[in-house]
Amino acid sequence: MRPPPPGHPRDGRAHLGYAARCAGPRSLGAIESTTGLAASGGGCITAEQSTGRPDQARGDALRWRSPGGIAALLVVVVVAVAFGVGLVTGNGPSPGATSSASSSNGNSAGGGSPSAGTPLPVASGVASATATSGPTAIQHVFLVVLENTYYSTAFRRTYAHGLATANAYATAYHATGHPSLGNYLNMTGGTTGATSGDCSPGSGCHVAAPNVVDRLEAAGFTWKAYFESMGTACKQADSGAYVAHHDPFIYFDSIRTDPARCASHVVDAAHLATDLASVATTPNFVFVAPNDDNNDGAAADTWLSTHLPAMLSSKACTQESCLVVVTWDEDDYKHDNRVLTIFAGSGARPGGYASDKSYTHFSLLRTVESIFGLAPLTSNDAAASPMADMLR
Repeated sequence: MRPPPPGHPRDGRAHLGYAARCAGPRSLGAIESTTGLAASGGGCITAEQSTGRPDQARGDALRWRSPGGIAALLVVVVVAVAFGVGLVTGNGPSPGATSSASSSNGNSAGGGSPSAGTPLPVASGVASATATSGPTAIQHVFLVVLENTYYSTAFRRTYAHGLATANAYATAYHATGHPSLGNYLNMTGGTTGATSGDCSPGSGCHVAAPNVVDRLEAAGFTWKAYFESMGTACKQADSGAYVAHHDPFIYFDSIRTDPARCASHVVDAAHLATDLASVATTPNFVFVAPNDDNNDGAAADTWLSTHLPAMLSSKACTQESCLVVVTWDEDDYKHDNRVLTIFAGSGARPGGYASDKSYTHFSLLRTVESIFGLAPLTSNDAAASPMADMLR
């Protein structure tokens, strides 16, 4: 959004189960948990443990030699064979299966915040690979950024309200300042560098420090940023409804001074539909920004209802795990800069979870870093907690 004119007001949810921890020959069995967030427990029962006395166990073994004992032994053999068939066909307990005790992501039902240094389960380094197992195991993050709307105003909008109350949303999330540009830079780089206000990118307005996509690329992940009405890729000046200071990537020296890299990664939003057609062509990190006609007010809600379903139903979200983040850069200059931030997608915590944890754009950056196993970029994101309570 262009700046206003002078004077403008502007879990304990786990099923208690037992892991199949007993693989030894004397194990009588184990019960596999029915959920990935189960409480650990159980154990193995040996002949000695069942009687409490080794000599009693040996005496019991001698009784198998009687006719009745032989018949009983045959029954045991038949049951054991049937049980073994169940293991092979998948109808019995899974050998070696394990479960662990926790509430959602190590938090209570109220969503306790992990420490700033707590990493989330890490995604794999290529879009088509299988992510490391864990409650999040997110391979794709979509970050959609809208403009200049206070928390309660955005929350009342029809589509945004429905999206939030079906998934997870933050009730105490604040932008990092005014105007727009600094917020975009902080959520992608943790610093505003040598910029001032909503200045145009160039030698006098840029960020020399590395950013999150530099780290992603170095770690083997893919990324792309999509801007509505950009037209020519890597455009670094306002044009029609495209606003340059809503595009943080053209301010980072590592991108803006590398024309080939910029043109292949910072593109018009029209390319998104093609890229969503397969898991292989969907980047690990996707940044999306509507144009200046569609990024706030009722128009933003209409834009979300038109474009979010394609992301949420994409193969990246249905065949793999994704996190779709919707946030606003700043409020309307009339309140405390609190903005609505929603986590949706297969990697988000479902059911309308409302997090009351204090978060900012630095927290969002820290969350992305944690998902992909990246080190913090600055002291700002290093000090922030990842938004783990809002993840599945």
